[in-house]
Amino acid sequence: MLIDKEKLKDPAIRDFFDLWHIAESGFDFHGRRFLDIFIKKLEYEDYKGDYKQNFGLNKDDIALLKRQIETDLIPVVRSDEVFDLDRVFERFNHILSGEKNNK
Repeated sequence: MLIDKEKLKDPAIRDFFDLWHIAESGFDFHGRRFLDIFIKKLEYEDYKGDYKQNFGLNKDDIALLKRQIETDLIPVVRSDEVFDLDRVFERFNHILSGEKNNK
């Protein structure tokens, strides 16, 4: 499968929603397999930043994602879905830094 590196550079809120939803369903993101795949993806993209804090996103990327909640996410999810991007960052900051107790 070929992956378009340019397409992967822009953050998309749906990806973070999916991670949150998968984590809420009980998937173990602390597993070595997930971390290995995640690190390989970063290597493929030649990412050199600190992914352990908010996936390495800068404040402009985070602001873009927060705007996308209203424009790109809310129109396509169930009305009873609750999504908090800051909680996603908090949870994965713990996971990616190697901490076991995440919220």
